[in-house]
Amino acid sequence: MKYKIYKKLIIGSANFDKNYKTNSQNKNLSVNIIKDILNYALKKKITQIDTAVGYKNSEKLIGNFLKKSKKKNDWKIITKIKLNKQKNIKKIIFNIVKRLKQEPYAILAHDLKTYKNKEFQSTLDKFPLIKRGISVYEKNETLKAINYRVPDIIQFPINLLDKRFEKNKFLKVLKNKNIETHARSIFLKGMLHHNNVIKSKKNSNLLKFINKLSKKLKEFKLPLNEISLINVYNNKYIDKIIIGVDDVNQLKNNLMTIKKNIKNRKISNIKIVNKLKFNHIDPRKL
Repeated sequence: MKYKIYKKLIIGSANFDKNYKTNSQNKNLSVNIIKDILNYALKKKITQIDTAVGYKNSEKLIGNFLKKSKKKNDWKIITKIKLNKQKNIKKIIFNIVKRLKQEPYAILAHDLKTYKNKEFQSTLDKFPLIKRGISVYEKNETLKAINYRVPDIIQFPINLLDKRFEKNKFLKVLKNKNIETHARSIFLKGMLHHNNVIKSKKNSNLLKFINKLSKKLKEFKLPLNEISLINVYNNKYIDKIIIGVDDVNQLKNNLMTIKKNIKNRKISNIKIVNKLKFNHIDPRKL
């Protein structure tokens, strides 16, 4: 298949309705930009979108796009929910379907507490076509979720500066349990995509490391954003990669990076990152 090499990708929608990236000065994406991104993605057979109830109006924007799309049924939407004051799971799911204009492909718990909620599990039991899963930050959360009930999907952060889930063959363990693995935060909220970080006391150490890493990669004529993507793409234990983009050109560049990687396997052999010592960066703290 012509676009088979892109089947790993999922379009992230965190920035559809809010300034998600910590180093981005961009405003919310316009409806036209979102439309362009999704239409081009579909053209390249990228048919999954990751969203969440917590991403403000993201679900509604996606639903409006799907309503007008001639290939509405080709799309698979993954959304996430977190139990706060509103604990009526049935009502939450009803509102998700209402906003998306269709049933989601999968519903993930946004934290362990939600995943272990009996109503969350029993309600999804009534929707056998909807996959269930959890979005995690830590490996111990993952193990607790699996011990409670093995999820269909686990979403986790992984990037050049956060390789916790790669240690001790942890991802292989997940795959052996037939869990679909979804990587997120591969550009660390855009910091590994734009080659710059907002200067602050909080990010000073991070900025020094990214600059050091960028200089090393220049020796191999590899931009930081490209190696960030390929680092995750080449991991055989990762089924899907969530990427957020600011416009269709950024999406095209990411696809070109993957295409170059397929043609030039030398990119996958770069071991620079593993030689540089750095404590992992938790995206929650940025």
